[in-house]
Amino acid sequence: MIRIGDFSRISQTPVSTLRYYDEVGLLKPVEVDHFTGYRYYTFDQLARLQRIQALKNLGFSLEEIARLLADDLPAPQVHEMLQSKRAELHEQVQDHHEQIERLDAWLKQIEKENNMTAYSIRTARIDTDLPDIVRITNPYEYQPITVDQVRQWFQFNPPGRMQRRMVSVDENDAVTGYGGYVHEADAADHHFTVWVIVASDYQGQGIGSALWDTLVKDLRERGATRLKSDVFDNDPQSLAFAGHRGFTIDQHFFNYELDLTTFDETPFLPAIAALEAQGIRFCALADFPDTPETHRKLYDLNTSYVLDNPEQRAPWTFPGFEEFVIQAPWFRREGQLLAVDGEQWIGMAPVSLSPETHSAHNLHTGVLPAYRGRKIATSLKVLAARYARRNGALNLLTDSNLRNAPILAINRKMGYKPQPGTYTLICEL
Repeated sequence: MIRIGDFSRISQTPVSTLRYYDEVGLLKPVEVDHFTGYRYYTFDQLARLQRIQALKNLGFSLEEIARLLADDLPAPQVHEMLQSKRAELHEQVQDHHEQIERLDAWLKQIEKENNMTAYSIRTARIDTDLPDIVRITNPYEYQPITVDQVRQWFQFNPPGRMQRRMVSVDENDAVTGYGGYVHEADAADHHFTVWVIVASDYQGQGIGSALWDTLVKDLRERGATRLKSDVFDNDPQSLAFAGHRGFTIDQHFFNYELDLTTFDETPFLPAIAALEAQGIRFCALADFPDTPETHRKLYDLNTSYVLDNPEQRAPWTFPGFEEFVIQAPWFRREGQLLAVDGEQWIGMAPVSLSPETHSAHNLHTGVLPAYRGRKIATSLKVLAARYARRNGALNLLTDSNLRNAPILAINRKMGYKPQPGTYTLICEL
């Protein structure tokens, strides 16, 4: 069960609103502690809360929403209420249509009269543009990227990979925006990852639209059918920009932060000891020879627990894994934490360190399906926190899909605090 404060953060609904929904009988907690007064909810109630919010956004009153969600309301009455609201909204649209047209004409005139900054779009140059690309991109990254990382992305071009990277520049050739797309060699046919980022000082001047128009024209010529991107969930401006161009929310990932200065691993040590008594060994990649065979074993473990989710694809080919993981600047063999049963690698929790910010990132935690439910994932995450703290990190970052209830529960039990998350966006061309 989830306490009301955690339920509020996960659902992004104020506690005061949840209490009011309880008072009016719209969404009652599954349990109320008679001694403390704490309200408790379940993950299953997120779906009902989302329906309440969706109906509220359509203009229904709370009284009408309660009627619509009542279990005993006949389907014909539901249909009638929805049709009535549709007619009401349609009438409002008609009433305001003429006003909107006049406002649009006025806005266009103002835009023509304003002196907008001149800009042009050209191919990004690896020899001169990378520092500006890093400067523009980092405000939209969960973990800061470096010039060396971006250079590596530019130069990685195995067979089957398609990419284009472009920048907008002002009259002095100073970079003001960055956009591009990539089709990975192992991605589905005609599926691309895209991005458009404009420097904060130049937003609202049509640069993002120009970058997008150039990208999408090229993508259509390449036969693209599906585009993927992402935005922070607390960035309504970027979400609106994407929505106007046909993107919809596909998944919601939550970012979490653990304060390593206060984290107490003691309650988790008995479970680790019990697993070790059962023959499960916790170690690191550094405990194995640094050979191509070991690299392949690490790759196979990564893809094994990713691919058991039918919504996921392998994140890399093996050459891509070697290029972007094993040879990455952040990669440390001692930071690839493993759970091993005999000769079989059954789980892992890779950690990257950022000494300049005294932080670390638990990139993901995975356990093979046959070994789940034995607290192996929890143990790996605790050992990841221990490794990060021993290497000078003051906080540990991680992320998780809202649909991954087991990992969310582990994060909550360890004391991770929710941070702004990320929406994964999809656009069907």
